[in-house]
Formats: sequence, structure tokens, C-alpha cells
Amino acid sequence: APFEVKVSADSGLPVVLSVGAGKAGVNGNLVTLTGAGGVTLVATHGGDDNYEARVESRTFTVAKAAQTITFPVIADRAFGPTPFSPGAVSSSQLPVAYEVLSGPAEVIPEGVRLTGVGSVLVRARQTGSDDYHPALPLDRTFNVSKGTQTITFTAVSPRTFGDPPLTLSASSSAD
Repeated sequence: APFEVKVSADSGLPVVLSVGAGKAGVNGNLVTLTGAGGVTLVATHGGDDNYEARVESRTFTVAKAAQTITFPVIADRAFGPTPFSPGAVSSSQLPVAYEVLSGPAEVIPEGVRLTGVGSVLVRARQTGSDDYHPALPLDRTFNVSKGTQTITFTAVSPRTFGDPPLTLSASSSAD
């Protein structure tokens, strides 16, 4: 949140606050930090007939912020070809990466894809940035059961003994 910096000159002349360096912005006497690292604030007054102009600066360090991951429980799923997003988010809004620690699944760009039946252990992690520390990783386990399938079998027209061979067509939704 923005914070106020009190600046004044013993001459009573107006003092202007600005950012000399670093990730910050100034609006009047309110300073807003926009990232971690060193920040230099500069206070300036231009002087007048009785007082010389003066510039003072103060430097301070802004530490990286902490972040957390929110990772909802992953419901048990039936095996199928459609990948899904496990749904983890970071408090920093930085992207969360996934890793399959064990079980029949793999991480692909679209999310997690199931590769078989069994128990799956997925880890969500966020490694941090210039402004945020890494978040503690969170793990979720879910089970994959056998999927269902349907078979489509074209209708067979009435046949008479001795008719030529018939070509049948059938397909499975699991193909």
C-alpha cells in the first residue's frame, strides 16, 4: 500500500519528493513500491532570495515479498484423453508450474494428462521472481479409475442366406 513520506525544509519553502532510482512511484508525498530492490527518494527545494537550493536523498532496500500457493483438492477422475488444469494459483499472480511426482499422468502445456489407472501425486510450485520469494510447494493426490466407453456399431440390413459377404463397421469412443 502507498505510504506517506514527510519532507519539509526549515526555511518553510516547498519540498518536492521524487524517485531517484528503483522500483517506486511518487504522487505528492505518497510513495508506492512497485518491486523489490534498492530505492532512492530525492527531496528538493529550489531556494529563494534568502535560502540556497537544497537536494537530499535517502536510500533504502525493499525486500522480496512472500507468496503462497492455493491448491484445491483434486477430485478422483475416470481415465480419459482430455487434459485438465489442477487449479493452483499463487498469491503473487505469478504462474504456477506442475510436476507429477508419481502415478499414471504427465504434465503437458494444456495441463495434466492421464496416462493410465492408479494413484497420482501432483506438485504445484512457484519459484519466485525478482520481487517474490519462492512459494512453498503443495502436493495433491487423486485416484484415476477406469474410464467408460461406448461402441458404435452400424446397423445390419436384413440378409438372406447366400448373400455376398457383408462389411461391418464398429468404433469405440476409447480410440
